[in-house]
Amino acid sequence: MAFIRINQIKDADGSIEPDELELANDIIEAMMITRKGSIPGSRGYGLTQIFIDMPGPDAINMITVELAEAMDEYIPSLELQDIKGTQDEEGVLELDIYLGRR
Repeated sequence: MAFIRINQIKDADGSIEPDELELANDIIEAMMITRKGSIPGSRGYGLTQIFIDMPGPDAINMITVELAEAMDEYIPSLELQDIKGTQDEEGVLELDIYLGRR
């Protein structure tokens, strides 16, 4: 897999305010494109990016684990409920991310 695209980040149960969901969207998108350890002073921010070369299902599992752990620290009021992904004919992994309130 060479490319990951976030289709949408959704409120899984209707409990998240639109402004909070928009902020979570911005943070998650930033974490997805930031390699963990690449920001001086905030070495824990981001994801390891080891999922880039994994097959689709394995990549989704790794993203789910890493994103859930990162959200514990950077978006503590919300939790990752689910990630669903599809891979298109060009190998792009498209993700739908579902969040809920803790």
